[in-house]
Amino acid sequence: MKLHARSAAFLIACIFSATAPLLHAQAVPAASQDNADELIVTVRANGVSRGEFTVLRTADGDFWIAAQDVERLKLTPRPEARRRTLAGDYYSLRDLSNQSLRFDEANLSLNLDFPAGALEATRIDLSGRPPRGEITTPPASAILNYRAGVRQADVGPMQLRLNTELNARVGEVLFRQEAKAETGRNLPVFARGVTQVVWDDRRDGRRLLLGDQLTAGGPFGSSFPAAGLSVTKLFSMTPDVLYQPTANFQVSTSTPSQVEVAVDGNPVYRTTVAPGPVNVQNLHYYSGVRNVSVTVIDANGNRQVYEQPFLFTDTVLARGMHEYSYFLGKRSELGFDDRWRYREQAWQGFHRYGVSDHLTLEAGAEGNPDFASGGAGVTLRSDLAGLLSVGALGSVDRVKDRTAQGWSTRYTYIAPRATFYATRRRLDPGFRTFASASTSNALLAETRLGGSLRLSEMANASLDYTRASETGGRRENFAVRLSSSITRQLSMFAEYSRSRTGGGSESWAFNTYLRYELDPQHWTGGTYRASRDFRAVEAEVGRKLPQGEGVGYRVGTVLGRTRGEPAESAHAAANWNLRPVSFDFNASTQTRGGQSWFAEAGVSGAFVTLDGYVGATRQVPDGFALARLGVPQGGVDVYLNSQVQGRTDADGNLLIPNVGAFGRQDVTLDDKKLSMEYSLARKRVTIAPAYKSGTLVNFGGKKLQAVTGHAWLQQAGGRKPIASRAWTVTGPGGRLAIETAPSGDFYLEDGPAGRYTGSVQVDGKVYSCAMDIPSFTEAVHELRDGLVCR
Repeated sequence: MKLHARSAAFLIACIFSATAPLLHAQAVPAASQDNADELIVTVRANGVSRGEFTVLRTADGDFWIAAQDVERLKLTPRPEARRRTLAGDYYSLRDLSNQSLRFDEANLSLNLDFPAGALEATRIDLSGRPPRGEITTPPASAILNYRAGVRQADVGPMQLRLNTELNARVGEVLFRQEAKAETGRNLPVFARGVTQVVWDDRRDGRRLLLGDQLTAGGPFGSSFPAAGLSVTKLFSMTPDVLYQPTANFQVSTSTPSQVEVAVDGNPVYRTTVAPGPVNVQNLHYYSGVRNVSVTVIDANGNRQVYEQPFLFTDTVLARGMHEYSYFLGKRSELGFDDRWRYREQAWQGFHRYGVSDHLTLEAGAEGNPDFASGGAGVTLRSDLAGLLSVGALGSVDRVKDRTAQGWSTRYTYIAPRATFYATRRRLDPGFRTFASASTSNALLAETRLGGSLRLSEMANASLDYTRASETGGRRENFAVRLSSSITRQLSMFAEYSRSRTGGGSESWAFNTYLRYELDPQHWTGGTYRASRDFRAVEAEVGRKLPQGEGVGYRVGTVLGRTRGEPAESAHAAANWNLRPVSFDFNASTQTRGGQSWFAEAGVSGAFVTLDGYVGATRQVPDGFALARLGVPQGGVDVYLNSQVQGRTDADGNLLIPNVGAFGRQDVTLDDKKLSMEYSLARKRVTIAPAYKSGTLVNFGGKKLQAVTGHAWLQQAGGRKPIASRAWTVTGPGGRLAIETAPSGDFYLEDGPAGRYTGSVQVDGKVYSCAMDIPSFTEAVHELRDGLVCR
């Protein structure tokens, strides 16, 4: 038994000894310094030069490249490419290429062809969004908006009105308070408005709000005034984040090629790419089903076209995106005396989630101690078929101890030239929502149809039809609209509507409006309005109100007939924007068909504070920016997104009152009007302000203080200029660089007063240098003694 075992072991050992060298040769081909030559060659991969490489040429005509150099070829080693070992790790270029390997011995160049999929991919991001800037804590600021006005009519006492809005920001927390005071009515003079505390998480786009607010509603709820705590996802807070589906393509090319991306045949991007996969990502466009194409033209002129329809829409969410709002508090009402009344406990919430670019799930609910209602559904997106939303609803009435169900569906198709939508809702009697609780005429069923059609490059038409069944009866509405830019200066809008109720009453109305742009600032227009009992023609002229300082106005007159009786009236309105305030005026008078008149005038503005600055400006609807030159010079034009906002004051400051929150905006200036004695660190500053806050825009200006003089070499025989030399001297301003011209003169900027010393080597000898810079007021001061080296 032992003899057989020993014989078997001996036989296995013999077999292993004989085959081991073969196995080893298959796993790692043998090579030695004797059969491999080291060469320095220029490598071209798919026609693109990758530079010079040190390679080993083996006896069988293969070339080996060091493992650490593979990355320079812009490819990832394929798993089947076996690693070699020879005083280091190598890869066979024949294995890596697997297509073509050509060696030009005369020019020491190596030409390789790799499969396109093995090369490094080119990523083309078409989002058009700039890189997300650093989000920093906003500085402390305050905004007090106000409007004071006086109002008088032909009847009744004169009324005085004051409306205020205070916004105080401390870090990421914003405190808001609105209030108003009014005389001339049998009501309390003072009334508190909305009170809020707001915290914005600008990195994640989430808002936490405590206080008075209007709830979000959502797909299965209703908006209502309330007071409490809410948390909401706001995509407007992160404008650089794409939350809707975008078009993406993956193509490849084995040679350097030109890639063109087009939408409906209109090129939107064109570039040249290296060989390899090409990932076209994040293309977003105007809403609708559009034909997206990617054309690849290689180095040989061969053309490949990849195209597909794509539905661009923000109705659905991109894969993995969330949208939500949750509220808990009390429902509120603004009473007839302009005071808030807080009612029963209330809650509401909705949440939407993008399962994929084609499927969004959504759910929502709301309620109070008396009822609860809600629903859930899906929205489907198809590049060919459009959008379809389906939802199921339900409610519980605890007071009447009954339940009700409902359902809703909506279909939308959006094309470049036409849009169509159809909706249908049906609710059981007694279905409860906050909206139905506020009216006795509750909705039972509703059908809506509509669409729009692009008639030409300059004209559009739309149509809407609604038929509804309510507890109070039926109603039917129809409207058709036409808008057209007849010429570059002339535009037109027309609308015809008709409505009918279950009781048999019917009404109709027709409106048409023409507007002609006389120049970029002035316009004139006319309107014709008609209904069953009314006809009127109105003529107007006006001037647009500029973003910055300036005047805007409109004046018009109306001639008409009401139930056969003539009616004439005139109206006028004007706004005047100054740097610290705005004045407004509005008046109307009816001369026939009843004598009446009305006039109102007001002044509005804001007081703001930021970074120790306190100033007055026009009203701040969202946020403001303080543009600061850093030097005292007035009259310099400052721009916001290329629109002039005003000129700096004598201190070099300008308040820009109308700056939108969250989005990136550019503040620039016209430095041509800057005095020669000043210099700026920057001429453009990009900002992304927080909500209802101030942003400091510092252009880093400083007064230019320069000195000029000659550098002298002092020797026993006299002195001579030190020509065309560069060295440094040190003093109160730190280290200053001295560079002399052939004549020995030099020029220095920003050298504070004091003594500066250093050394310079001339003709092999080192000399000590000294220079005294005095205090001076002029922009450029000439040193009498210059820089002397001994």
